[in-house]
Amino acid sequence: MLKLFSAHIPERKSQPQNAPFLALSMLGAPRWSARDFHIAAREGVMANAVAYRCVRMIAEAAASVPWLLYQGEKELQSHPLLALLCAPNPQEEGSQAFERWYAFLQCAGDSYLEAVSASDAVRELYVLRPDRVSVVADARGWPIAYDYKVDGRVMRLSRDGTGFMPVLHAKLFHPLDDHYGLSPLTPAGTALDVHNGGAAWTKALLDNAARPSGALVYKGPDGGTLTDEQFRRLKRELEESYTGSANAGRPLVLEGGLDWRSMGYSPSELDFANSRAVAAREIALAFGVPPMLLGIPGDNTYANYREAKAAFERYVRQGDASALETLELKAMSTGSATAGGYTVPLEIEQTIDRVLAKVSPLRAIASIRQIGSNVYRKPIATLGASTGWVAETEARPQTDTPALAAIDFPAMELYAMPAATQTLLDDSQVDLESWLAEEVQTVFAEQEGAAFISGNGTTQPKGFLSETPVADESWAWGKLGFIASGTAGAFAATAPADTLIALAYAPKQAYRANATWVMNRKTESVLRRFKDGQNNYIWQPGAAAGQPASLLGYPVAEAEDMPDIAAGSFSIAFGDFKRGYLIVDRVGVRVLRDPYSAKPYVLFYTTKRVGGGVQNYEALKLLKFAAS
Repeated sequence: MLKLFSAHIPERKSQPQNAPFLALSMLGAPRWSARDFHIAAREGVMANAVAYRCVRMIAEAAASVPWLLYQGEKELQSHPLLALLCAPNPQEEGSQAFERWYAFLQCAGDSYLEAVSASDAVRELYVLRPDRVSVVADARGWPIAYDYKVDGRVMRLSRDGTGFMPVLHAKLFHPLDDHYGLSPLTPAGTALDVHNGGAAWTKALLDNAARPSGALVYKGPDGGTLTDEQFRRLKRELEESYTGSANAGRPLVLEGGLDWRSMGYSPSELDFANSRAVAAREIALAFGVPPMLLGIPGDNTYANYREAKAAFERYVRQGDASALETLELKAMSTGSATAGGYTVPLEIEQTIDRVLAKVSPLRAIASIRQIGSNVYRKPIATLGASTGWVAETEARPQTDTPALAAIDFPAMELYAMPAATQTLLDDSQVDLESWLAEEVQTVFAEQEGAAFISGNGTTQPKGFLSETPVADESWAWGKLGFIASGTAGAFAATAPADTLIALAYAPKQAYRANATWVMNRKTESVLRRFKDGQNNYIWQPGAAAGQPASLLGYPVAEAEDMPDIAAGSFSIAFGDFKRGYLIVDRVGVRVLRDPYSAKPYVLFYTTKRVGGGVQNYEALKLLKFAAS
């Protein structure tokens, strides 16, 4: 177990147990945990939120990087290798497998990938648990094979007749080992002990009503002592009635001659919060993760939020950017170095993002991914690998590889330009962070909402209504299928709800489970009047406050930028938007102060980069108000 404050028992001097006594507790020597993979995995990752989050952040970020394949200088969009990386085995998608690959590399310092071949070609890839793999070296110390051990069985993976090694071994730098890597958990072990031990100590203290131990002193008449039976009974009653969290704070009833003396701790001994924050920062340092991303208040430039906030406020009020430059918060735009700006403190960005999630209906139902570059490329398997049935002794014909497509999601620049007078900026009572966030958040939300629906894909995110529509029976990848209402600019005169039922069953069952209707309020007003054969409204209001209304059992999202019902309009969308539409946010909101262009006002050119587009054309369907 990883423990700083262990159950170490100091040396005791023998003395009569019935004599008057006073207990004295001294800090014993620290006991550090063994540096073993299983212990590190259990106590260093599974029992420590900081290390677990570091591993997940690194693995998720690394696994999200798209694979690019080049032949010379030409990038290949489709190739069996790209298909293999996208779907390495029947049990895992590419992102899931490589997330485990990178996570094992951080936890163990080693990561192993096994290639399974058939017909002289690699067909499947599997990530192996590092604790089950051992390196087999020759007499000169060079690795020649790998032993994989599970359930007492050992399988040796070695080179085949062509010299191909079926195991790819990635390892981190280790100064003293030629065959195995050094996990960040090892140098962070001491900090992990402190962090986990501080949590255990604090928990034990809370279980005891935040009271330290004490001593019972017996002062009998004329210096008398407790008999052996009295001592055993007192000890038994204390253990049964006054220990454990259930008895925390219970008053101690003392008989004659007994006196309770509490032992206290100094403020420095009780400063667990600071010691755990220091330990958490050291853990993050070992993994190379900025403490600010983990919510750890630190002393580096990005984690010191108070300093960043003060520097940003000086820039907004007075135009003094020197402190921001010292903090290295400057973020130049990709287009021109002179049109840059300064990154706003994280709290302002989070405030804007929270409002965007509430105001923009697509953000509430679509997938969202944060990126650090201008483009996010996602490989998509448009067709799965072909399969077939064969008899036990028949030859297995080679199957086709999955068809693969790569979809780019560029981050477009969205801007707002709130203005303020210098008098407002000079007023120290004005909360400039809240003012700036309130000025831009609604504008950003309105612009985003429109772009996610009908954006052109050139200077805006590509909206799903900008995709090529096609009748659902003629659907093909890269196009959105639609169902026709049967009448131009209206629902059918008879049984209009039948069209909605047809649209609800247009997506496959896998996409209907989490499907949502998307329409504007005018279309909603039309649908709210539809009734079934028993004269019941098919529209159902939310079951509780804050819950969306439902139509045919599926929730409804109101998006004002959806078109009104008109001839040839696509006024209703239905499907699983979480799987069908992807929103990419480039991290960072930037502000450029301009006191010259609109005197006497000071303009704040505020920008953020957002992208979006359809990522799965099967998951979304449209309703077209036309005869066909």
